[in-house]
Amino acid sequence: MKRISLLLLLALLLIKGYSQFSISNDRENRVYLGIDNPISIAVENTSCDSLIIITDNGIIIRSGRSYVWRPKEVGKGIIWVWKLDNRDTIKVGGAEFRTEKIPNPTACIGGKKDGKIDKNRLIAAGAIIPIIENLDICINILVLNFTMIVMRNDTVIYSEEFKGNRLSDKAKDFIKKLKEGDVVLFAKIKAKGYEDSLMSLKPIELIIE
Repeated sequence: MKRISLLLLLALLLIKGYSQFSISNDRENRVYLGIDNPISIAVENTSCDSLIIITDNGIIIRSGRSYVWRPKEVGKGIIWVWKLDNRDTIKVGGAEFRTEKIPNPTACIGGKKDGKIDKNRLIAAGAIIPIIENLDICINILVLNFTMIVMRNDTVIYSEEFKGNRLSDKAKDFIKKLKEGDVVLFAKIKAKGYEDSLMSLKPIELIIE
């Protein structure tokens, strides 16, 4: 009987010292370098003001009732949660996440990165748009400059350099005159991404149909 009472007392002490908690990320368990990653952290019966949040990769700061994590290294990172209980600091637990670099964007025009395109569709598009495939977050990427080259039978018949991401009226007028099989190449595409990082994007090669 004494043994049963002792076990019950031990169980009660364990339950008293245990706090349910959650650390969640809207992007499953992935966080990306160079951007703000929203993280939700909750501890049972504990306000945010009584929590201490630390990480072994980058920095994490409170933003209202949630947190923002900016890791610095690729690989993994752990978020640890502590809570203040009177004068005690109690470790609640932690969670591990994968930390990854944001993939380089793909340059597109008229929804195409290569292949065949109708010249009217190319004219209507009129601008190079960088996209990051298979990424569920919005990253603002600015095209700084590029060059358009048009070839016919392996001979360059037009070349123009542009600042920004848009085609000039001169270039659009020339595209109107293109024939089936002409090749339009958008090369030397320079862009500025997150944290003002500069990048070179893969050229776009299109064939007029």
